[in-house]
Amino acid sequence: MEWFTNKRIQVLEWPSQCPDLNPIENLWKELTTAVHKRSPSNLTELELFAKEEWARISVSRYTKLIETYSKRLAAVIAAKGFCVDRKAIFPIFGLFSILCVADQCHGLRELALNYYLLSDELLLALSSEKHVRLEHLRIDVVSENPGQTHFHTIQKSSWDALIKHSPKVNLVMYFFLYEEEFDPFFRYETPATHLYFGRSVSKEVLGRVGMTCPRLVELVVCANGLRPLDEELIRIAERCKSLTAIGLGECEVSCSAFVEFVKMCGGRLSQLSIMEEVLIPDQKYNLEQIHWEVSKHLGRVWFPDMMPTW
Repeated sequence: MEWFTNKRIQVLEWPSQCPDLNPIENLWKELTTAVHKRSPSNLTELELFAKEEWARISVSRYTKLIETYSKRLAAVIAAKGFCVDRKAIFPIFGLFSILCVADQCHGLRELALNYYLLSDELLLALSSEKHVRLEHLRIDVVSENPGQTHFHTIQKSSWDALIKHSPKVNLVMYFFLYEEEFDPFFRYETPATHLYFGRSVSKEVLGRVGMTCPRLVELVVCANGLRPLDEELIRIAERCKSLTAIGLGECEVSCSAFVEFVKMCGGRLSQLSIMEEVLIPDQKYNLEQIHWEVSKHLGRVWFPDMMPTW
């Protein structure tokens, strides 16, 4: 820019990244999530599941995306192509509104919301006698600015009330936090069934997961760092008796600890997606030996992944 200024050349103010307004992007995200839940094991299943899930997307969903397109376009024009505040497009759906929904929609079986809308009052409302049993609760825990977002703690009694009322509920939690922001979580028993860590998560937090999440069914750790997770993985195998799926990437586990983990979990591991660079050879196993040893305990042929499948 200094060169243009010195040459007295007038330049247009232009965003570094133009927003993609194509409504298809919303549908791609929904399709990806739906297919991932079915865990395709090969390209044939991937193609089949993608076609089936695409066919399940309702016409009303298409209609809603088209109806809101003009609002999206107007907001982008007003922002001169820069980042758009979603609140300018969609009305704020606050805690009071969520509580009203829980209090009035007694047939509500599935709910997805941001963590800042989750409260003890909401969980107790969903656990009342007049409310049907909840089947699926998804919670997104997201932080964009480290140190600037403060997360509250949900009381154990509120989680207990939810599980007592809806004992088969799937509690799915997506974490996109920085390491220093995990302090309010997993301090005591949490009934999470599916945990996805999209950013780096510390050994301490994973250790707490093993101690506080006995209902855990699926765990995905996208990054951890260079400290081996041997003890944490063993603790999860010991205490999370319902665990059937795990994905690890950009972290380290010794080959011996990984074999012990698989041995403890046995054939119940239906999905085992481990990046090859995660496994650290030791005196007992190298990468070739671990392939045979893990396959033996799983009861099927297994190889480390060359690229993430989650």
